[in-house]
Amino acid sequence: MIFYTLQDAITELRPRINGGTCRVETAIARINQATRRIMNRPRKPIHVERVIRFFTRKDFITLPREVEKILHYTVDGRPAPLFGRAYEFVSGGLGEVACHHPCMSGKYLVDMGNHYSTMFDLPSMTPASDDACEQEPLFGSFKLAAFSTSAEDVTKSLSIYGRDTMNQALGSPGAYMQLPIQQWHGGVEGELFMDLASKPEVGFAVSEPVRDVYNVGKPATDGFVSLYTYDEDTHQMYFLAKYHPQETNPRYRRYRITHPDFVAGSSVYALCELGYVPLTETDDILIVQNMDALKMMVMAIEFENEREFQAAKVYEADAYRLIEEQRGSERTHDYNFIQSAPAYGFGNIRAL
Repeated sequence: MIFYTLQDAITELRPRINGGTCRVETAIARINQATRRIMNRPRKPIHVERVIRFFTRKDFITLPREVEKILHYTVDGRPAPLFGRAYEFVSGGLGEVACHHPCMSGKYLVDMGNHYSTMFDLPSMTPASDDACEQEPLFGSFKLAAFSTSAEDVTKSLSIYGRDTMNQALGSPGAYMQLPIQQWHGGVEGELFMDLASKPEVGFAVSEPVRDVYNVGKPATDGFVSLYTYDEDTHQMYFLAKYHPQETNPRYRRYRITHPDFVAGSSVYALCELGYVPLTETDDILIVQNMDALKMMVMAIEFENEREFQAAKVYEADAYRLIEEQRGSERTHDYNFIQSAPAYGFGNIRAL
């Protein structure tokens, strides 16, 4: 077995795009479009599943940019159910997860959605406790700073959407605030120069005070960009996110942990499903490792562009058929069946 790369797809599929006369950039765009369609289907190839371990002392985990969702998981070694976003609002249920009710019997994951632009929120001024929902929230504000590993990015900036200390839009009357990207001192990740003895003020650019951030716009960059909060009184910095060079509109999915342990932490061992990430470099590994299905989807898009919709449907259906056949061939075990005899409890347990 081998991994197919973007270059392999270009070589095989380019003759079927625009009559074989398209540029490489057009071929890449069409391959990405075909990949996105396949990855948007509910039943994806099994080879897009990955096992990942998370460890946190917070009450949530954030998935990496390449991961779409968690399928199954254990927390601290114990399998547990996965709840949707409506879990907190079920009549007769446990209520708001953030309250950390002591009546909870264990740790579970609750899907909080995939609309977050940072990996972590701004630091909370309200201490965690069992009565967090009954406390009056303490709103704080912090300044932001952005750093890159490359000197090529110092002319660029992040677009920060959120609120300031007066609950007004950042950058008001504009729609967002521009945050300049700086290079780490000497180009070394995490290295800053601050001579606080002779120069009390901070030695790098920071934003105006920010209360919350709900969206971050980022240009394509040469290096990885890190976003931090900065407290001028204590000189403490708090990590919010690190963005891949090709990320332009970062978005992450989070899962809340019920009854978290802020001291010993929580270990989440999860079977995850990858999401769609655009391919840009010719040596990028294809997300969908089924060249025949990609070919059928590329041809379906070709017919769509020619307004031959019936033919397009046939080729698209063929692409999905090939994916289903691949799912069957990739599965290396039977489904996990649990059979229960009414009189005797568990009767037969297979493939556990």
